[in-house]
Amino acid sequence: MAKRTQKDTQFKPEGDEALSRKVIGVKVSLEVENALNKLPTTERGRWLRKVITEAVKTELLKDEVA
Repeated sequence: MAKRTQKDTQFKPEGDEALSRKVIGVKVSLEVENALNKLPTTERGRWLRKVITEAVKTELLKDEVA
């Protein structure tokens, strides 16, 4: 089995919607970091992207979607 590289696994769209070319990074508390680190590395980015997207749609785009 060939070794997977970061290029093979990082920043791949989950569906039809293209990803932004800009990466967003935030610092979080140690408690939050520790909880996130309990997620499998392969799932962490997917989970964070899902949570951020849902929050933006619910809290920031709620008037635009109506």
